[in-house]
Amino acid sequence: CSVYKTSPQIRLLKSLFPDKTNLKVLVFDGVRADESIRRSRYERIAEDVKHINVIDSRIILNWTNLEVFMYIIYRKNLIHINIPINYGYRYGLTRIGCSICPFGSPWTEYIINKLFPEQTLEYISEIRKTAFSLGLENIKDINKYISKGQWKKRGGGKGIDRENGYIILTEFPTLEIILFNNNKKIKENITWLQVLGDTSIYVLNNGNIYEGVIRLQDKTIINYKISFTNNVQCKFYTLNKDKISLLKKILNKITYCINCGVCEVECPNNAINVLPYISIDETKCKHCYSCLDFNSYGCTVAKSLNLPKGDTKMKNTKSTGIDRYSTFGLREGWLVAFFNKKYNWFNDNSLGPKQVNAFIIWLKEAEILDNTFRGKKISKIGESLIELFYKNTQLVWEIILINLFYNSKIINWYLSEIPWKTSYNKHDLFKKLKENYPKLSDGTLMNPLNALINLFENNKYISNVLKIGIIKKEGSNKLVEKIGTDNIHPIAILYSIYRYAISKDRYRLTVSEFYREDNKDGGPYLIFGISRPALENLLRGLQESLTELIKVDIVADLDNIYLSEDIKDYSQILYYVK
Repeated sequence: CSVYKTSPQIRLLKSLFPDKTNLKVLVFDGVRADESIRRSRYERIAEDVKHINVIDSRIILNWTNLEVFMYIIYRKNLIHINIPINYGYRYGLTRIGCSICPFGSPWTEYIINKLFPEQTLEYISEIRKTAFSLGLENIKDINKYISKGQWKKRGGGKGIDRENGYIILTEFPTLEIILFNNNKKIKENITWLQVLGDTSIYVLNNGNIYEGVIRLQDKTIINYKISFTNNVQCKFYTLNKDKISLLKKILNKITYCINCGVCEVECPNNAINVLPYISIDETKCKHCYSCLDFNSYGCTVAKSLNLPKGDTKMKNTKSTGIDRYSTFGLREGWLVAFFNKKYNWFNDNSLGPKQVNAFIIWLKEAEILDNTFRGKKISKIGESLIELFYKNTQLVWEIILINLFYNSKIINWYLSEIPWKTSYNKHDLFKKLKENYPKLSDGTLMNPLNALINLFENNKYISNVLKIGIIKKEGSNKLVEKIGTDNIHPIAILYSIYRYAISKDRYRLTVSEFYREDNKDGGPYLIFGISRPALENLLRGLQESLTELIKVDIVADLDNIYLSEDIKDYSQILYYVK
């Protein structure tokens, strides 16, 4: 809607007043509350809702269909001012809008297809392509996909062939990214860097290297280098953590910008022109970032094409998603009490109702309880861990952490997305979480983040012994340090490797794959931060003591790991604890 309807209007008005900044626009909008549940929640007068500096006046918001047509007839018959009636209403349409719209009803689609088949056919052919790219090959299945409105449920870029995109190689202190796009278009879009601050660009090596410096409003200096080869490599040096999100928005613009014009409309200073190419008037640009902050991606196309991790790993429900713990972490004292009392704990504990529910969820995710609806049966792994607890408490917590990586959304996010040897305050962690899961509300994300910090504050093994999240004070703020350790029990290492192998259905591995930047699937480094030399020494020791479970070739350039394909259940590894 922004691209095809409102942006062209505002751009036209701005073009009529090119020297006027902060141009205020009053739009008389014909939407009515009766048209949809969503519109029934609209305000009659709304400012800065669709675009900055735009006031929407929905003067007939509360009118009924009857009142609208009575007014039209009144104007025509009594004061002889004719308001033309779109003839689509005479065929049964209740609202006139785009020919094919994901918010349209089946009735509207039927009428429009009958009235304007030449227009709808063009769009339907594009939808057929999307259905085919999703794996639907049978014509009946494709027709059903269209007729049942399944195409309206497209989540981000799923099913869309994309030539553009980027891969993040490293994030901090150097943001290094590989872009996939037409080089000529990217060179044009590099102009977007200028909205960040005072920008210098030096073109080297016959135009194949761009280098320069960006000076932000807060005096931050960012050095960058962009190299054009088969793909495009971007490096931004000397970063502050709080600038990473900002740079990712700029990279979205550089990668995906198609000159749609939404950014031009969002600029309050008339500093942006997108046609015929991107240009920034540096005398007008105030570096306010309105062109970056109008959505969480900084680009309309990037938002439309996104495949966020949050959509595939997290659901916005308290029972199955990220917000499950009511801000309560897995506290060490709670687990000790449960292991002491076992089944009696359910009727004899000092916790409140919300704490009990949160703790039971943690126990399920740690695989101490079977993941059933009632969730009050101690699992086979749970029985093993209870038996081991007073023999080797640290090993038990190591096994629990591995299980939480695979079952707890917030633990998985923290271990996968926060680099080792770094520290973040709570605000930075929240920004990172929001960046990874932009479609979830602030409350939905803040609750599990509070639970994570609560876990670190109340669990010395996970926080301080394993050094997963050491809590320190930084003035009035809490700082979370993620350090990792080499002091991991060999059985925990073997358990983590088997969990990884079984999840991939692959029993021949390499040490190197655990240390790849793109590994988000588990393994001892991702979960514990163990150094490679320490891991290799532990693997050699495991080969000596448990030859039936693991063999390794770690010499010279070889780093192969061979596991026993007889092990189909990772819990079997716990039987080998001595």
